[in-house]
Amino acid sequence: MRLHLALLKTLRSARSGQPTAADRLASRSLSAAAAISALAIASALLAASGTVSYTGSDPRGTLLTAQSIIEHGTFALDAYPGIPVNYRIVERAGRKFYAYPPGTPLLSVPAVAIARVAGFDMARPKDDDRVQRVLAAISVGAAAVLLSVLALRWLSWPAATALAAMFVFATPLISTMGTAFWSINATVVITLFALVLLSGFDASHGGPARAAGIGVLLGAAFWCRPTASAIAGLAIVWMFVHAAKVPAGRRRSAVVSALALSAAVVVALALLTLTSRLTFGTWLPDYYTGARLAASDRFGTALIAHLVSPSRGLLIFAPAAALALSAVLLWPRLVLRVPLAAVAIAWVCLHLLIVSRFPDWWGGYSFGCRLMVDALPAIFLLACAAATVVRDRSRPWRVAALIALIPAGAAGVWINSIQGLFNPATAAWNALPPIDRYPGYALDWRLPQFLATRARLEARLREHNLWLLPPVEPRTEYTPASRQLDRRGWAPPDHDGSAVPGHRSFRGGGRRSTDGVPTARFLVSEGTLRGADRLMLTVGMEAERRMNGELWFNGRRVADLTFRGPERVYVVIGIPRGQVRTLEYDVLESNVLELHGRDDTRDGGLLLRTLGVHAAGRPAS
Repeated sequence: MRLHLALLKTLRSARSGQPTAADRLASRSLSAAAAISALAIASALLAASGTVSYTGSDPRGTLLTAQSIIEHGTFALDAYPGIPVNYRIVERAGRKFYAYPPGTPLLSVPAVAIARVAGFDMARPKDDDRVQRVLAAISVGAAAVLLSVLALRWLSWPAATALAAMFVFATPLISTMGTAFWSINATVVITLFALVLLSGFDASHGGPARAAGIGVLLGAAFWCRPTASAIAGLAIVWMFVHAAKVPAGRRRSAVVSALALSAAVVVALALLTLTSRLTFGTWLPDYYTGARLAASDRFGTALIAHLVSPSRGLLIFAPAAALALSAVLLWPRLVLRVPLAAVAIAWVCLHLLIVSRFPDWWGGYSFGCRLMVDALPAIFLLACAAATVVRDRSRPWRVAALIALIPAGAAGVWINSIQGLFNPATAAWNALPPIDRYPGYALDWRLPQFLATRARLEARLREHNLWLLPPVEPRTEYTPASRQLDRRGWAPPDHDGSAVPGHRSFRGGGRRSTDGVPTARFLVSEGTLRGADRLMLTVGMEAERRMNGELWFNGRRVADLTFRGPERVYVVIGIPRGQVRTLEYDVLESNVLELHGRDDTRDGGLLLRTLGVHAAGRPAS
């Protein structure tokens, strides 16, 4: 009877020309589809039109590896003899390989196959650049679609597309993913797809096939970037927790689904292990080894830098992320009621801990918080949860949220969609001077990367060249006249000298101590200490008379000296890595050697001859 009345009502509405519920639903669906399509096209076109490009950095080699897979059936690049060996291309057993994860080259195979048919050759940098930019634009557009679809789980289509647009245009998602085809691009798109499917389990409870598909996606993300292990592990835990909460009648199916997801991830890991063993001769590619997590003594610096540093901070380059995290702090219980919110919080925390252990915590030549970009899907999910909470709050809270959102979005758009995509000086910021050699500039508030101009960079470089010494080189003996030593409290050298390679050959003049505390300051780069437990100093000194002395390093006494008369003394000192101040900006002239010469009556009379530096401990990888 009810069905008959409903049909009758529908017919009457049709005759009267009034829209039915089905018509309204179809209209809303068409509006949502149109809005999402417009967002995807606009974001892809903006990314493609950007003038800043990082295609020549880490991603160079991705598409060439895909071409080698197509044409030679191997990851090796031996068929391209003109490819130089550098940090991107490594040699294993006499063969050349791309140093970065193998997943992104595999996913690039269809695109490279099409490009080859069109006459492009990935061994030519120009062709590689063009195809990279096309793939980068497509990945940005795909991310916009997936962000919108994910937000539609909890928000109306206008709110969902608006929030997605903010995260596309006002975060490093576009300023990183739009400037090159990084491994991050594939990771973000794949994890967003997995989140869309995973979020549906709360409503439909999914099934083993759907769960296995999610597991395949998470495994593929791990093939592209090892940091995806965080979401893969958390998704498995969430599925089992979800299975424990469902009614008893559906629990068995939920457990099978959790097992299917877990099995798919394990199979992906097993395939990666097998591929690595057959290709590289190791159980995992070098990029996945624990050596990348070796910089434990820089952990605190990196942790803070990834959040609030002026040139690498997530909260600086993505103000919308700060608002989402603020909502979590204000209403933790309400936010955690949203499905997957707990997973997102844990994901962000785990990802931050992982990348803070990287030796190159500043992310090399890039724009903003590149190493945090693949955690943006988790932050977007938290933003969706925050939006649902604010939507249900009182009107003053909604007004306050809107007031905060507008300037945060505007600032993010200017930083990422304007400066990051169209200001070439933001890319030159990495090289003037080189960020990999002087990572302390990532902490310098005087010139954040997004405020870079050519004039400001040239002024910074002039200042840098005037007062900042180059880092000392390992296994080299420096005489007192060497440029790498900043001497204070020492008289001019007896005669000129220079750095002399080797630890046994000491030449050149000495420097006599004068009044006060004589010091020799020098810089040690992160590269010198990579893979080492300690810094070794070899100091050669002379005394004009019988006296005692102390050696101090960064304010800590590290050696006691006894001179029995006029003689030369060589001291070898091991400094724990954690006590060595590499180039963080507030201690650029970081390693201070304080020499105290004293006896019962007077100071002075010490002669500094040589200083040698090298690292020791774990072998560098």
